[in-house]
Amino acid sequence: MKREMPCGADGARRVGVSRRVVLGALALPFGALACTGPIAGCSAVTGSLRVAVTWSGRELASFRRVLDVFSDQHGVGTEIVPMGDDIAAALGERPVGAPDVIMLPRPGLLRSGVASGSLLPLEFDDDAAPEDWRAVMSVDGRRYGLPFKIAHKSCVWYRPQALADLGVAVPTTWAEWITLNATLTEEGRTPLALGAADGWVLTDFFENVLLGVDSAAYRALTKTGVGWVEDGVQEALRRVGTMWGAPYALAGGAVSALATQLDEAVLDVFARGEAVMTTGSDFVYSVIAEHGPTAHGQRWQWDLFPFPRAEPDGPAPLVIGGDVAVVTTRAPQAATDLVEWLAGAEAAAIWAGEGGFLSLRTDLPDNRYRHPRLARLAGEVRDPPDGLFFDLSDQLGARGSRLWGELQRFLREVEGADARRVARLAWELGERMDRPVRGGARTPAG
Repeated sequence: MKREMPCGADGARRVGVSRRVVLGALALPFGALACTGPIAGCSAVTGSLRVAVTWSGRELASFRRVLDVFSDQHGVGTEIVPMGDDIAAALGERPVGAPDVIMLPRPGLLRSGVASGSLLPLEFDDDAAPEDWRAVMSVDGRRYGLPFKIAHKSCVWYRPQALADLGVAVPTTWAEWITLNATLTEEGRTPLALGAADGWVLTDFFENVLLGVDSAAYRALTKTGVGWVEDGVQEALRRVGTMWGAPYALAGGAVSALATQLDEAVLDVFARGEAVMTTGSDFVYSVIAEHGPTAHGQRWQWDLFPFPRAEPDGPAPLVIGGDVAVVTTRAPQAATDLVEWLAGAEAAAIWAGEGGFLSLRTDLPDNRYRHPRLARLAGEVRDPPDGLFFDLSDQLGARGSRLWGELQRFLREVEGADARRVARLAWELGERMDRPVRGGARTPAG
């Protein structure tokens, strides 16, 4: 089914995204997908499409390779505009150089883009994306984006031999994790490396604990942004503070953690052996693959386990993030075609083969992922058993930026604190988070 949309500034008719186009023929083998979709027969456009992104480094290079395939196949040039944490500026008025497509990492930005009239509605059938994702990509019942790069944010990466040496198993509950950390410190081993300079590492950690402790409180915060002194939120903060503040729990202590980015935390575990575990999204695999030795017999031994449950009979937390592709109102028709192509299995297969990328596509074979564990994580984000819990801080706007800084402060203050002080610091954090947000604080991407 196709639906016509208003003409753009170039006078081209905008064609809706149909189920046939977005999902592809699910019954077809993967190799046949390259012959189907909206781009077949698409006429070339004059000039290049400008695509604004938050990515840098290896992610930016991987996305460049994805766009190169699109350009080679369809005769449409592309230009990447790296904007980092300033991606919100891509939604503003620009007399020249405005992007045609924006890869948005935060739903709050989508809503503000719609409010400012910067984004073009995309008409697509209900099964173009899972129901919960349609809600993420919709404003007032109209849909404005398609999911591209999905992130599984509930992983703990570790060195298996370090646990095997002590005869201990991976933890499945919070209590078991606390016990494991105590055992490791007693044996002179540091449990955790935290890349706390990337504040989203801390927000992801807290969100997993909160989701396990009180999923209703998690949902409430996504809707109102306030309620940080409520029981469930405070319990989660106390648990986080207890683990972070335990003696010798963190590689280098809090000060070192706050100066360490995620990549370095991963290397602290697997290259330097300064800690046994680190928390991080599926992206951690890319760091391991890039830096790990390749010679036979010298490869790093690594594994991951799910972020532990709050209680033995409780749900396993699964926090999901992702980048949604949107089209700006002044973009040519080819921008819509690019977004449709990015949402397809062919585009997903290019990046999935390099790591650091998960897709919602059900027709992307597992063997297209660089490692079987990544394929398993992709299956989990496609069908979360308790529904979609999208990254909390990414939904809070300026308050999400505040949470980043507050958790960094919390990490510094809880070091060596007893239970009473941790509880007081958690309450004070909650009071500050509940204060009205003033100004347009930048929300970091993560």
